[in-house]
Amino acid sequence: MIEEPLTDEERQLLVILVMAQIPRDHGDPHLTRLVAKLSGSDTQLVARRAYPSKRHEEGAPMPFAPYVDDDEIIDPEHKSSIQRLTRDLAIAARTMGPKEARFLVDAYYTSQDNRKRAANQARSMEKSEQPEPHILLDWLFEQSRILESQIKRALDEYTQGHIMGEWMRSIVGIGPVISAGMLAHLEGPRPTAGRIYAFAGLAAEGQKPWKSGEKRPYNVQLKTLCWHAGQSFMKLAARPDCYYGHVYRERKVFEQRMNDEGKRTATAAEWLPRVGKTTEAHKHYSAGRLPPSQIDGRARRYAVKLFLSHMNEVWMKKLGVPVAAPFPIGRLGHADYIPPPGAH
Repeated sequence: MIEEPLTDEERQLLVILVMAQIPRDHGDPHLTRLVAKLSGSDTQLVARRAYPSKRHEEGAPMPFAPYVDDDEIIDPEHKSSIQRLTRDLAIAARTMGPKEARFLVDAYYTSQDNRKRAANQARSMEKSEQPEPHILLDWLFEQSRILESQIKRALDEYTQGHIMGEWMRSIVGIGPVISAGMLAHLEGPRPTAGRIYAFAGLAAEGQKPWKSGEKRPYNVQLKTLCWHAGQSFMKLAARPDCYYGHVYRERKVFEQRMNDEGKRTATAAEWLPRVGKTTEAHKHYSAGRLPPSQIDGRARRYAVKLFLSHMNEVWMKKLGVPVAAPFPIGRLGHADYIPPPGAH
């Protein structure tokens, strides 16, 4: 029976051990001591003592609503080790702070990019005139895929212990990675939704301009997460339960009509000098119109900003912070209050 709990240092080492997939015969004295405390039949006991659960007492947490991801089936031969590491990651995630969560979100997308590059390189080598062996690339692909799965489960646990976890999990298009990333970067609600827009680089005309050589006036990682959220809403828009996907589609119709009626000429003139004269976009801007890609981008950003506004409002209410005024957002030419979906 193990009596002493893990120290803060050992908790950090646990994360490193799992993230790096360090073998248990590594020889490092610090990690050897940690592994000894985690080995054998007392592993789960140590886990429970070191990381008490923050799950709701009412029962198991609700699963995430559908979201877009690059999930793939894990090879059966890796299944047992993935489950072992997943349990360790889940334990560590229950007491993670925002800084650790932000690190894991960045690690997830880095691993995903590595996996995609490895897959593309392997396909390219197979199609070459003289195919080359790519065993190491296949290994990198598998390891990246396994690591993504572990990180995603850790971030899933992180959201379950968060006050906003239940609402975030109910939103179709927002999975554990985007959810954990947004919550970790914001760390708390803001007095107005406009401050979140500015922090995420989505404030449009009100956004402070960024000049080369200066520190960006917004959070780059949060802006990237917002882009991923917009892509997810767009790809799931056909689902009847994707609220923000429907908002995206509705807004796109509105943006297209405004473009056809010549009400986006000022924006087109502003963008014209920024594109090459031989591009397809230049043809549209020259005619006083926005290209299809920009119309779609405006619709996606609108849906994301409405989501951020709703998230901020729900967050404030859950914390018992008075909401000074409803968050209005322009909708089809009007500034109407749109209540958050699923908010009680």
